[in-house]
Amino acid sequence: TFFTVGQNTLGLSAVFDLTSWATQAVVTDAPGDGALFAVAHGAGRFVAAGVNASVFYSSDHVNWSRGSDANNLDVTVSGLAHNANNGRFASVGLFPLAAWSTDVAATWVNGTLTPPVSPFFSLRGLTAFGVNSFATCGESGTIRVSTDGGAN
Repeated sequence: TFFTVGQNTLGLSAVFDLTSWATQAVVTDAPGDGALFAVAHGAGRFVAAGVNASVFYSSDHVNWSRGSDANNLDVTVSGLAHNANNGRFASVGLFPLAAWSTDVAATWVNGTLTPPVSPFFSLRGLTAFGVNSFATCGESGTIRVSTDGGAN
């Protein structure tokens, strides 16, 4: 199954052949305009996130539940990834932010960006690789790598 997200808390899903996409409403109580900017799959669940660090999860991409916010700053999440080797989800976003979780329904732990960056800097895409690593891209071609599961 493939899944993508967008404005107004809508998601699109397709199974294998990608020829017929079905519209799915992810949630109805998303804050702000309900825009979702990132989606990941791992540990048997889909995870979607967006404005105000809102996180939603589903085991079947049809029935969604609200998870714990991806950070304590209420900023937009623009990237999500799951590392199957360590079981962690990680998120990045505007402001900038980085956080990780082993249970998206309960708790996200804010990561530390080292060296620190300007609050006007933003991080975009995120991918998992290796045993315990994530990589993200930011403004001006900046690439940041975490080798400790998203904590730094």
